[in-house]
Amino acid sequence: PINGDQLLDVLFNGIPPLLRALGLTLGMGLLLGLGLREYYLSRPPAIRVGSTRTVILAAIAGFSLWVLEPAGMSYAAGLLILGLWLGLFYQNKLAHQGQGSGVLGMLFILLGYTLGPLAQMTPAWFVVAIGISALFVLNSRDKLAYLSEHMASQEVVTLAKFLVLSAVILPLTPRGQISEALPISLHQTWLAVVVISSISYVSYLAQRYFFRGKGILLTGAIGGLYSSTATSLVIARQSSQAKTDSCSYAAAI
Repeated sequence: PINGDQLLDVLFNGIPPLLRALGLTLGMGLLLGLGLREYYLSRPPAIRVGSTRTVILAAIAGFSLWVLEPAGMSYAAGLLILGLWLGLFYQNKLAHQGQGSGVLGMLFILLGYTLGPLAQMTPAWFVVAIGISALFVLNSRDKLAYLSEHMASQEVVTLAKFLVLSAVILPLTPRGQISEALPISLHQTWLAVVVISSISYVSYLAQRYFFRGKGILLTGAIGGLYSSTATSLVIARQSSQAKTDSCSYAAAI
C-alpha cells in the first residue's frame, strides 16, 4: 500500500514537465493579474494598460515563444515588440496625463512575460518567490513612501558599509587555516565581524523604524539565538551611548 504523500508524488511525476511549467506560468500570471487589478481598483488611474487578462496573455506569449525556440531569438523579438508597444503607450499616457504617469502596470506585464522561461528553467519555488515578492511591493506603496521620505542620506551610507562588510569582503576572505597554533580561518573571523555588525544594525533598524521602544528587547531575543556573548557586547555598547537611563538594555541582556 502507498500513503498519501507517495500518491501525490506519483501523480505529480506523471504530469509532463512542460505541462507543469505551463500550469505554473498560468497560475502566477493569474495571481499577478489579480494583484494588478486590485491595485487599479484601489487607486484608479486616468489611463491604464491592461489588467488580469493582459498579464496572463503576456505570460502565455512568453511561454510559447520560449518553447518554439529555446535559443531565445523568438522570445527576444517578442520582448522587443512588447517593449515598443509599451513605450508608445507610455508616450501617449504622458501626453494626456503629464509627469505623474506611473509605469507599474507596464512593469507587471513585462514580469508576466518572463514567467514562461522562468517556469521552464528554474525551480518552482523561485517562480513563486518572484511573484509573491512583486505582490508585496505592489501593496506596500505607503510603507515604501514613508521609508523613502524619512530615511536620511546617512542611512544609505550605513547600509552601503554593511553590504561591503557582508557581500564584498566576506566572500573574498580565504578559508584556509591561519596557522597550526591558530586553528581558525580569516573567513571565520570576518564572519564573526559580520554577525556582530548584523545584530547591531538590525537592532538599530528595529528601534528606529519598526518597534520603537521595544527594538532592543527584540535584539536580545533574536541575537541571543546566535551568540549571547556577542549580543551582550552589542547591547552594552549601545547602552553606553543611550541618552536616557533605561532598564530595557539590562532586560535585553
